[in-house]
Amino acid sequence: MWASDPLKAHENQRDASAWPDYSRYTRLRPFTTSQMDVTSPNRKLTHYPTPAGARLMRLLIDECIEERLRLLFSRHDCQTARFANLAGLKNGPLLEAAEAGGFDVLITVDQNIPDQQDLAGRKIALVILCAPTNRLRNLAPLAPAALSSLGSIEPGDVVRIG
Repeated sequence: MWASDPLKAHENQRDASAWPDYSRYTRLRPFTTSQMDVTSPNRKLTHYPTPAGARLMRLLIDECIEERLRLLFSRHDCQTARFANLAGLKNGPLLEAAEAGGFDVLITVDQNIPDQQDLAGRKIALVILCAPTNRLRNLAPLAPAALSSLGSIEPGDVVRIG
């Protein structure tokens, strides 16, 4: 009943030629982006095109803001501080690292940054979202006003929304 050599008893299960041939099932194989038809009408845009005359900006969302807020700034290159490996930095080092990383605007809810930091000579602007809490449901209504302010913001500017 029991085979004297257990390895030989299960040899047919380990043999790859005994497994079914799945190569004919193309849906099981992942495809690359070069195989994807980008002209298909079913393809969805993840970023909306920027309006004529508007420039694409690099936005950094402070770590005190919920990360899903970046989805409301889809017309720009928007990253969270955690994704940009800038989590845990205090205000001064965060502004310096954001400038070194090529970010144009820091979006935060910290209303004390302009009092603590001199932004006059900086290459980065600051957008402060003033809401009762830093929850997404309180910050989301401020996103359209923040997006419209990005069209006229200059380096070193501080814009308060709300």
